[in-house]
Amino acid sequence: MRPDERRELIRLADLNLAAMIRHRMKMATNGLLQEQDGVLLFTIGCPAANGHLNGVMRMNDEIDAAGVLERARRFFQPLKRDFMVWVRDERDNDLEQALRNAGFTVVREAGIPGMVLQQRLDPVSPSADIELRRVASARDVADYAQVTDAAFGLTNEVAQAVFGRTESLVAPQVAAFIVRHKNVPVAAAMTLLAVEVAGIYFVGTIPEARGRGLGDLATRAATNAGFDMGARAAILQASVAGESLYRRMGYQILTRYRWHRSTMR
Repeated sequence: MRPDERRELIRLADLNLAAMIRHRMKMATNGLLQEQDGVLLFTIGCPAANGHLNGVMRMNDEIDAAGVLERARRFFQPLKRDFMVWVRDERDNDLEQALRNAGFTVVREAGIPGMVLQQRLDPVSPSADIELRRVASARDVADYAQVTDAAFGLTNEVAQAVFGRTESLVAPQVAAFIVRHKNVPVAAAMTLLAVEVAGIYFVGTIPEARGRGLGDLATRAATNAGFDMGARAAILQASVAGESLYRRMGYQILTRYRWHRSTMR
């Protein structure tokens, strides 16, 4: 991959991530989002130590680190809520140093792999007792929430905030998939198309169904749906458990993100 192509894909990956955050906050009943001079500030409306749900992203590199921290404190202090600040390997060295100096705690020191795929994946046919279904109804959304609750240990409050509205997963720019085994929801994955990129999010498999390729099945469906909607590339931020799966599928590391956690009391 050429350096200029890589830089452009990183830029688009950041923009897609921001678009997913905007969508998620719009769907949450008590979600709150502010964009101040290129700084994205957001909360799902309840406690959740997750950078996708309560966090800060610097979208404009001209805002200095002190300005980012000041905006973050003004936004979160009245809420008395923990939050994460996103930093990126290529662009946020000054911000990362400021966060360390301010006593923020690094989550996943090595970084969260931002991964990219630039071509469709070969589809996989599920076995006879497995159903792969595109999310299309309130019941499907509820099943998706059930999977992610079990996969990520979400509280009922957080799951309701993220998936409380059918439109969270049924929208023109979204394609989500649920996998059922004997009518029991066991795996899920979704994509959101923005800035010509398909962002893959909330990939999960319930613990008792892992190791059977069901997360792979859902991810392939979401990835290819993104290309079907016109994406030039698919991107994701990999979990510890998911990174090896995505590598086997053909995703490559594009960049790394880190979360720096502040405790607001």
